[in-house]
Amino acid sequence: MFSSTPRPPPLPLLKKPLYSFVDVFSTYPCWGFSPRIWTAAGDSVPKQSVWAKGCMDRSVELLKAYSVDLTPLVRNIGAGIFSGNGTKSITQAVIESMELLSICASPNDACLHLYLVVILVIFPVILASDQEVSCEAKASLRSDLKACVAHLETDVAEWESVDRKSLRNFTRILRMMTHLNQMTSSQVPPKCARSVMAEMVHDINLQGKKNGCPGEVSPMESMLFRAVVTAVNAYNVTLTEDGLNSEFDTIQKIENIVKVIWKETMLTTEALQTIINKEDIASNVPYQVFTIFGTTFHNVTVSYPETAKLPVQVVTCMVQHFTKDMQDARFRQFGKLEQDLCTETFRCWWIFSSMFQEYVSVISEVVALSQTVS
Repeated sequence: MFSSTPRPPPLPLLKKPLYSFVDVFSTYPCWGFSPRIWTAAGDSVPKQSVWAKGCMDRSVELLKAYSVDLTPLVRNIGAGIFSGNGTKSITQAVIESMELLSICASPNDACLHLYLVVILVIFPVILASDQEVSCEAKASLRSDLKACVAHLETDVAEWESVDRKSLRNFTRILRMMTHLNQMTSSQVPPKCARSVMAEMVHDINLQGKKNGCPGEVSPMESMLFRAVVTAVNAYNVTLTEDGLNSEFDTIQKIENIVKVIWKETMLTTEALQTIINKEDIASNVPYQVFTIFGTTFHNVTVSYPETAKLPVQVVTCMVQHFTKDMQDARFRQFGKLEQDLCTETFRCWWIFSSMFQEYVSVISEVVALSQTVS
């Protein structure tokens, strides 16, 4: 199907990135690793997934051996209480915990457990809709996280007992989460919410469409194939066992990966169309599209043998290529439709793309961190 596509020379990058827990050998778990339950939680903080709660609870218990008890923080955030009324802020809880770990000369991985607990306990709030967690509460959380990052980088980073590399990774993740949370409140004018979502469905169908000729591939499949080949060569990833047919087997493997992602992506249009057909559509269109693609992302990385255990770097590269391609496709529509609709649709694609890329980056870091401390 794609065998005529030239393969660029390999560019091995075998070192872990400087500010990341992810390395070229990192893969996603073979079971669900979503940080929250995606079913709408009404007007309360979304519940953690089984995976997230299990990882968090193990680290909470381990930290108690060093006199660090994060149970009150976990309980308060789960109840939607982020600060005030005698409640410790996240900044206070983190700094006091790190002071205790420093005093008792705990091993470096104790701080990693602390980082993991903080990230996992706030993640459902970070990903919450405005209906689940109010804009005011989100703003309060972001302010606390910014203060926490500032304190960690200006004061704690100077402590001799602190591993600066892992601390930088932690503050980088908190920054990404702050940015992601802010985007969850993005809105479109209510009068054009339905039209914007319909245009996004049109864009996906246009990129994924095949004309029915035997062996023909869609623009989306061609793009995904290039993305996988680029990532596989850039990170020197081996998808199949060495042998006489290894190159052919690799191409076949990539084709199968592309088919799975194309199929799942096209299924998202059905979920989006269901929303479009409703009598009322909420104006948080980027967020609604994000939650559907977030669910698809987790389904693709877990449910199919073709995509299970793909290196994190390969998946991340595909996400970046896909989101960029969809923005480019929408940009080419300017001048063909009413200007305001084109502008709002492009804006939605841009916000969704930023959210999706940020989410995949953060959840990848969380998975890698959880595997480091397990």
